[in-house]
Amino acid sequence: MDNLKRSSAEIRAEQLADVERRYGKGVREAIEDYLAMLTPDYYVWLANLYDPGEYDEDGSPKGGGFYYSNSARDTAGFLPDIESTRMVFTFLTNTGMLVGDTAEAFPERIGREIVAFTKSLQSPENGYFYHPQWGTDVTMGRLSRDLYNSEAMLSRFHESPLYDTPQGTKGTLGAPSVLASADKEQSGDIWPEHLKSIDAFRAYLDGFRAEIGTKSYPIGHTLSEQAFQLINRDKVGLESGEFDGLDADGVAKGGFAAAYRDFFNGLQLENGLWEEGTATYDAVNGLMKISNGYSRLGLTLPRAEEAMRSALSVALLEWEDAKGSRPTESVKVFNPLVCINNVLRVFKDDADTTDRLRALIAENAERLIRVTKSKVSKFKKPDGSYGYRIDRNQVKSQNCVAAVAGIDEGDVNGGNIAYNSTRRELWAVLGIDVRIFFEEDMAVFLDIVKNRRHIVK
Repeated sequence: MDNLKRSSAEIRAEQLADVERRYGKGVREAIEDYLAMLTPDYYVWLANLYDPGEYDEDGSPKGGGFYYSNSARDTAGFLPDIESTRMVFTFLTNTGMLVGDTAEAFPERIGREIVAFTKSLQSPENGYFYHPQWGTDVTMGRLSRDLYNSEAMLSRFHESPLYDTPQGTKGTLGAPSVLASADKEQSGDIWPEHLKSIDAFRAYLDGFRAEIGTKSYPIGHTLSEQAFQLINRDKVGLESGEFDGLDADGVAKGGFAAAYRDFFNGLQLENGLWEEGTATYDAVNGLMKISNGYSRLGLTLPRAEEAMRSALSVALLEWEDAKGSRPTESVKVFNPLVCINNVLRVFKDDADTTDRLRALIAENAERLIRVTKSKVSKFKKPDGSYGYRIDRNQVKSQNCVAAVAGIDEGDVNGGNIAYNSTRRELWAVLGIDVRIFFEEDMAVFLDIVKNRRHIVK
């Protein structure tokens, strides 16, 4: 253990020295100050959200996973969920705790519990994943996120879903019953109504047109979360002859990704945003979601440099924006940084533009670090966790109740955004690599998880 600690200290010292060489002493000290805020209390809290679940009479796991919050863990009617479970693993990887293959790093028992849990959520009818506590009448955001989180979680353990999924992943048991039907007219039932035809999707998009100027964030979220389904829907359309070839952007001509592009291209403003006026938290939140969709679909974001300057101006706000909005939700601190990185990726092959944007970032680096740290610190809870909101808990996740109302507690989604995802995006904006945790931290985390017991409610 002493050797591991010395090795970790040496790695950290080398990485900080590189920061100082590139940006100067002030930026290094700002990074050190930021790191001091990120204590192990958070991953200890995460580990204690694990429930191994029940076992059947043959000794096989029925399913284990991570809860969304302490109140969900401790209250009847709440169960673990796949998004929280996947986010814990993302945290472990992105902080440097989990290095290498997930299936090898975790005890086999825990891997079997999590795989069993994930597979138990999949519907044999349409291949989507549903939670028993929330049922099937859920938002598209919830449906889409549970789909790709479930696939990602199974992939970590080198497992496949039971049934073919709407994202095109093959299942071990083949097509769900809708697609396996001999009635070809019923085979389209795997898709929500608005994805059954391109005309239905265009009409669906038009339904958002009137409110894009004031609600680009929720609209962008709803549409970008469906990106992987749009990709597979275009693939199906190309194979069936519904679409004929690819357009100049490499997506199906007249297809679903093209419709996404055309809808947002036609409504974007000169500042790279979709809401009128000065750049605000809400407008940049919309940019984050919409630009994520462009990225996932392999599309190039138009007016990208203007969009980045708008995002940077909001990231540098110490508190209120021009409309009096405050970053009381962790996404308002996180999203502007995501936007900056999305734009930098757009220009990865354009050295002149990249150099110009990197110079702008360097000019503001120390202030950006300190302002971000000040905002993030407000999301810390008394038990060392972090939450989505500053003054209370976030009760719903994608419109599904995931916590007991009226408690000032952390949650996995908002907490990870505040504690680690914001840090990760900030590091990426600066182009630096400074690890938070190391393998010895993973040992502490696993020791807690291995000793967790199923909570009977």
